[in-house]
Amino acid sequence: MSKLKYAIIVAGGSGSRMGATTPKQFLEIKGYPVIFYSINAFWEADPATRVIVVLPSIDFHLWSSKLRNLFPGKDIICTPGGVERFLSVFNGLKHVTPNSLVAIHDAARPLVSPALINNLYRKAEINHCAIPAINPPETVRIKSPLEPIDPGNPSGAPKNDPPQNITTSPFEETTLYPRDRVFLIQTPQIFEAGTLKKAYDILFEKYPLLTNNDPNPENASLAKSIARQYTDDAAIWENAGNLVFLEQGDPINIKITLPHDLVFAEYLFNLRFK
Repeated sequence: MSKLKYAIIVAGGSGSRMGATTPKQFLEIKGYPVIFYSINAFWEADPATRVIVVLPSIDFHLWSSKLRNLFPGKDIICTPGGVERFLSVFNGLKHVTPNSLVAIHDAARPLVSPALINNLYRKAEINHCAIPAINPPETVRIKSPLEPIDPGNPSGAPKNDPPQNITTSPFEETTLYPRDRVFLIQTPQIFEAGTLKKAYDILFEKYPLLTNNDPNPENASLAKSIARQYTDDAAIWENAGNLVFLEQGDPINIKITLPHDLVFAEYLFNLRFK
């Protein structure tokens, strides 16, 4: 018997890089906001999927009202976002039962297909997680490993005092790297819910001072530091000792981050629905 399916749509960000006053997930493509397509894809994949949407805490009631007007008669759980993405996901997980599968999806990926969603749920039921990934088509160069990777900072997030033997010029020393060994990670990332909840518990045990939406500047700084180390849920899952299983993603499943992405997404929608 298949497990209950949840989808947490992460829409708590401000989208500052878009340069718009409206959060990017509520900007329109072909007459509907970006978030409409992101949510609707899950119901097209399986109408029984339980949808949880994490919205900006500022003007939360405004955005939740707009969202419910988009889907009249649909049962959508809306919850406020945290100060960082991983805290927003944590808020969403509070509404998920342990013995289920949960998808974590960026609201800013409106071109996700029902076929990809269904395949990832199937693989997650077997392997406990399924992470969509694609290889980059471009040639890849990486910064030369002049220093060993810090296990406590696997993402290579900048530290307050960068090592002095790494050049700070715009054209740093680089090395050609095989692109077939590089994976660009997408969402939705799908997990066995109970195990993902435990992974978050382990993270918070490691940082006991961290509290969600705490205005204390020290805690906000800590949250930002953690967010730079654990840039997605697969990283938090892996931090708890769980295996990460990559599955074939979709090059069309782009993330809208900058203004030109919105134009490109509309072009792709026109191709899809020709």
